[in-house]
Amino acid sequence: MTKGFGKSRDSDIPNEEKKARILQKLNDERDTILAFFWKNYLTQGNGAVIIRAVEDEVQMTYRPQDKINDYKDLKIVLGNDPNIAAVVFAYFKKNEYLVTTLIGTKTPPECYQDMPKDLKSEDL
Repeated sequence: MTKGFGKSRDSDIPNEEKKARILQKLNDERDTILAFFWKNYLTQGNGAVIIRAVEDEVQMTYRPQDKINDYKDLKIVLGNDPNIAAVVFAYFKKNEYLVTTLIGTKTPPECYQDMPKDLKSEDL
């Protein structure tokens, strides 16, 4: 399941700009990311939301814990309570990313519950 956010005309975006864009999306789209996490958690089990700055947009996918190979990353996922927060891996370059736990004013289940019914059946 993938979701893209916006478009940019510049396909050669500097790394710092990618970082800023992803961090802004984490803030702006927090409830959507939490709902996306919960929807995937229900169908694929515990895991993490993957956000990438791809040439002209920011894309969001889900990686279940059995597909997470890095021990430190897996430890963070296993230590997270999915009812409270979502683990997010925000990639800026191929092997450069930050790992964060995203918490909102509403829990992931509440964000999912508050989504319109038609969006619950679609890829976010």
